[in-house]
Amino acid sequence: MRHKETLWTRDFVLFCLSYLLMAAGFYFLLPVLPLYVTQVLEEDKTKIGYIIGLYALSALLIRPFSGYALDTFGRRKVYIISMVLYAFSMFLYSYATTFLLLLSLRFLHGFTWGMVTTGGGTIPADLVPARRRGEGIGYFGLSVTLSMALGPLAGLWILGNNNFSLLFYIGFGVSIASLILAYMVKYPSIAQTTIESKQVAPAPRKKGQMFEAKASHASVVVFLFGFAYASIFAFAAVYGTETGVGHSGMFFLLLAIGVSISRPYAGKLMDKKGPQQIMLLSFILGFVGFLLLSATGHSLVVYLTAGFIIGLGCGSIIPTLQTMVMNMVIPERRGVANATYYAAVDLGIGLGSIILGYVADWASTAQMFQFCALMFVFAGIYFFSMAIKHYLRNSIALN
Repeated sequence: MRHKETLWTRDFVLFCLSYLLMAAGFYFLLPVLPLYVTQVLEEDKTKIGYIIGLYALSALLIRPFSGYALDTFGRRKVYIISMVLYAFSMFLYSYATTFLLLLSLRFLHGFTWGMVTTGGGTIPADLVPARRRGEGIGYFGLSVTLSMALGPLAGLWILGNNNFSLLFYIGFGVSIASLILAYMVKYPSIAQTTIESKQVAPAPRKKGQMFEAKASHASVVVFLFGFAYASIFAFAAVYGTETGVGHSGMFFLLLAIGVSISRPYAGKLMDKKGPQQIMLLSFILGFVGFLLLSATGHSLVVYLTAGFIIGLGCGSIIPTLQTMVMNMVIPERRGVANATYYAAVDLGIGLGSIILGYVADWASTAQMFQFCALMFVFAGIYFFSMAIKHYLRNSIALN
């Protein structure tokens, strides 16, 4: 029926708005916590990687269980509980007055982030029509994009003269607003999404399985990407300070503008022609953007241009690979598949943040960004030699 092809339904819009607020609260902290560690807690640069990496690794630990819970106990119950725990962890940041307490909180926050983002990666695939899934996931990705633009800018503005407590309380308030919107969404049942997809008949549930093999090749690619992209979260603001160019908030804004341009186009291209073209362009732009960033020197123009190119290239990688995964599994396995996929994201960001911190300390931050550029070469080689072949063989939509 025609109404089933509608993309912008009430529930999809509410969920996108809720996720936008949740992610904005999270991105408040990204450019601020590295400054908090080095300026307030007076720790060295290698410690920055731990506050980024630890939350990602703890998210990795919870994802298999949260994916299984989403598929077993229903989307609404698991997601709302996750949002409550996420809001509570945001509240606790005001009490992280030592580096050890901050690390402990990052571990807890990572658990809640892993639960919320696994649900956030799964539920939009339930809410949008199957034939517009790439487009829908691309538009949903704009929730993260806008949060990437508004979050760092708002966080740095609220911070002012080291007003960290105000920033943490506002982040908590934003997460409460996100929880209220999420509560208002009418989540489709898993059985309903199976029937409406008209792709395959419901399969018997595989009890106890917390890993989706069909997501494995896309997960390798997104791991390599996440490893490199972790350097942006952890070191872009610090690099701006090191080089004297400043304006890290503007860097994140241009990064987000680049992502905003690429994602809707990438989703439509994915639905019409598949992932090959958009992924090739993404790898090339990512490689060029990171090389340009490493050559910033004392030039603000180069620094900001690199941010825009990186956003333009990297914005479509995660949603395109995620759409590939969603196109290979039945609705009853979407939660586990997303958990497998986002676990690779977490592992890449977690290990990347920690290892790249030592690379930057041992060599230089600029050389660390050059190393990250090479990761796009490795990711491209694996994608075109392994991942795309696996997708063409296993995509439900194609077969």
